[in-house]
Amino acid sequence: MAYSRYKFLIVILLASDLADSLDTLLELTSNTIDVACRAVKNTVESYPINPPYIEKVSFQLRTACGTIEFPVQHVDKLRKFRQFDIRKKTAFFVAGWIAPPDYYYMKDIIKAYNCRRDYNFVLVNTGGFITNLYANSAYHTDKLGKFLAIGLRNLGLRVDNMHLIGHSLGAHIVGSAGRYYRQLTGRRLKRITGLDPARPCFVTPSVFPRLKRGDAEYIDIIHSNPFQFGSEELIGDVDFFPGGFVPSKPGCAISIRCSHEISVQYFAESVYPENERNFIGSQCRNLEELKAKSCSGPKSIMGLANAGVSRGIHYVPVRPIPPFGAYANVAATIRSYQCGLCRK
Repeated sequence: MAYSRYKFLIVILLASDLADSLDTLLELTSNTIDVACRAVKNTVESYPINPPYIEKVSFQLRTACGTIEFPVQHVDKLRKFRQFDIRKKTAFFVAGWIAPPDYYYMKDIIKAYNCRRDYNFVLVNTGGFITNLYANSAYHTDKLGKFLAIGLRNLGLRVDNMHLIGHSLGAHIVGSAGRYYRQLTGRRLKRITGLDPARPCFVTPSVFPRLKRGDAEYIDIIHSNPFQFGSEELIGDVDFFPGGFVPSKPGCAISIRCSHEISVQYFAESVYPENERNFIGSQCRNLEELKAKSCSGPKSIMGLANAGVSRGIHYVPVRPIPPFGAYANVAATIRSYQCGLCRK
């Protein structure tokens, strides 16, 4: 029995050492990519691969029963479409690097919004322009943000009825969209949510334009993989750190991209009716409190129901398995499996 316990302890220690080594390796990789991005910046700007053109970018209205697609230049047709309600708020979601429109986490967030009755959900199809070499894709984010802003202007919704959400490189696209939208219309978007904004090529001083405070009236950031694929910098009006100021999230010991992409799953969970308060955070006075997970400031809500009042750094406890929110109601989670389905 004593020997078995000893073996178990050895396995745990080895796993811990392996996780620490992997975190170190990924941080070094992130830094290396950022340095490389600076080295090739002029080449990428002068000779971009597959430069974006607006005709290939579109808005996909995602309903429980399917997808209806509208080119950005003709989104006036979306406004008139019978399944699109201009009186409701509309969430516009932009995915990250090499994430196609049918990527696995799309199903999570689409289903969550289709469980609600107060939102339209639009997936921004970036036309495959952020699926090639990373530095080249990072460079394209600014132009894609401009195309998104043109689409938003053409759609003609009220600014308080639009919520832009972007993951990874998509976070920088929605940031650029916010800036260009203000140039085009003289109005500023109400809210932009950045889900683990991409780090390489966007470390201060940023190689390319990035999401930042001021791109909308309120910027909330969920940092799930700081120092690696995601940024650790405080770039929002409020910066949430689920699980703390560490790169690996609970439940993400195996997959390299898990901690980066779990930010989408956290947000999607918060979208489901009755789940809006699953993620309750506490404001931290500084990064030292965040590192120690000893934050005791005012409470805050991370996710869809954030009211735009919270400011500063916030620690949010999370669980390793769904429901991820430490304050989740299991019964409500079970009910969420049964909503948002196509019922013809």
